[in-house]
Amino acid sequence: EMAYSDVFSRLACANSSASDMDTLPRDDPGLRQFLVSHTGLGLAHLDAELAHVASRDGEIGLDGFLSVLRGNPVPEDDAITCYFELDPPAGGVDVPSARAALEHLARGAGCLPEGGLAERAWPRILDAALPEASPTRTVDMEQW
Repeated sequence: EMAYSDVFSRLACANSSASDMDTLPRDDPGLRQFLVSHTGLGLAHLDAELAHVASRDGEIGLDGFLSVLRGNPVPEDDAITCYFELDPPAGGVDVPSARAALEHLARGAGCLPEGGLAERAWPRILDAALPEASPTRTVDMEQW
């Protein structure tokens, strides 16, 4: 949430037509580009998602922005393909390999811009995503 609230703030600051820094119009080009490149959404479905989370005046707040990001992650097919490319043994993938592969997947989806807060917070993000994973354990398909 911290990583994406920083992104949202930067988008709001860059928008000179934003009525305040807490919201963005749903037609904001920066907002639209970010969501298309960092989610599994395509342009065809973006307007419907934004309409769903927008206020009555068509503004998108941080909560709506986060809702769109959470509700439309990287396409599941990409994540599953990435897991099987690791050629996991029957017990699953070792945790260091899983962490490296998840970072690679996130970078490929544009979720970890170089030098951004998300990149610096990545170890904590993985710790939260894989709370039971220690370096001596494995990550199975369900955890992935």
